Amino acid sequence: MTAYSPELGFQRHIHSIENAPFQTKFEKDVENMRGTICIGCISDTDPQPIMVRSKMGLYSVCSIGIITNAEELSNELLENGCANFETMSSGQINTGGMIGALIV
Repeated sequence: MTAYSPELGFQRHIHSIENAPFQTKFEKDVENMRGTICIGCISDTDPQPIMVRSKMGLYSVCSIGIITNAEELSNELLENGCANFETMSSGQINTGGMIGALIV
């Protein structure tokens, strides 16, 4: 989950929910997070949400779904000036990172 408040900025917490329910992993985080804007996501494939710092500013991205042409998109973005992509231990590009690059 990521929350934003003008006083604290972005606050982000990522947990694995493999061995415990979602609620128990985030109970303490929710008590301490402050702000009026919050996003969160449960994903089996990507650690989320990710924080993106770009020429457009700092923002957070969550996604659910599969990008079937990620290889082609990443090659095109790299050829057109995208500096890099966050990869996971599997070697796959993080979907949120891909979406963040497409937004920029």
